[in-house]
Amino acid sequence: MDPDVRMRGGARTLGESSAWTLQPHTVVWVLLPLYAYLRALPELRPSGWEAARFVAGVAALFAALISPLHVAADTSSFLLHVIQHMLLQMVAPPLLLSGIPRHARARLAAHPGLVRAARLLLHPLVAAGVYNAVLVLWHWPLPTSRGELRLACGVLTDLATRSPVVAVLQDILPLVAGLLFWATIMLEPPLSRSSPGARVAMLLGSMVLNWLLSFSLAFADTPMYARYAGTRPPFGLSLLADQKLGAGVMWEHGNMTYVVALVMWLRALLRQAGTAGTAGTPVP
Repeated sequence: MDPDVRMRGGARTLGESSAWTLQPHTVVWVLLPLYAYLRALPELRPSGWEAARFVAGVAALFAALISPLHVAADTSSFLLHVIQHMLLQMVAPPLLLSGIPRHARARLAAHPGLVRAARLLLHPLVAAGVYNAVLVLWHWPLPTSRGELRLACGVLTDLATRSPVVAVLQDILPLVAGLLFWATIMLEPPLSRSSPGARVAMLLGSMVLNWLLSFSLAFADTPMYARYAGTRPPFGLSLLADQKLGAGVMWEHGNMTYVVALVMWLRALLRQAGTAGTAGTPVP
């Protein structure tokens, strides 16, 4: 985000935060996946649905990082902040990954160096740890040296105002964490060697943590984020109502996403158990 915008964060309304984020480094981050996908189309040969899912993933990145939602999320509303991070961690990554055809993923698995890197980065403990650490640190309010409360990712605000690189990393890290997590869940061996049981455990653990975080924020009886003090949230909401609604969106959308993925992998576990049972049945 523009450092000047971060420094002026105080008394803004949603209408006053309606600027588009058009810094070249941010635009490149958003358009680079689409450019790479279009260049690789002859080899990828995606189906219409696969291409549509990938484009939808890029659209989610555009909404989160370039549209007015980006500025408003930092300066006007915790609810909009939650929506932005849900787009980056829970919407864009699965859409982008599901837009890559299975045969293209199989060709990637033919590169030993890539497989070795995937074995490390897509380990369930690594992927789930990074993903949930970002989720908590970007939403749980931490005290500053002045005794105030602000968004945890806002702890880096002063540094981000002096370094555009840090500001971009602060926005991109949720996307990176989401890609690691959902790649571990979605990709086939050897890129992701996680068993169906490990993937189910990742989803269940993340669901419980999301539930605890969102309910802690929803049942708070005072606004917890100094960043939004003096602002007027959208839709005529008070600061406390904006915080509670943001926590509700975090719980509802997060758990809905996990449940959909969980059902898919529970079905995989049942199929695996059924196959094993059939293989162990003696032939009459």
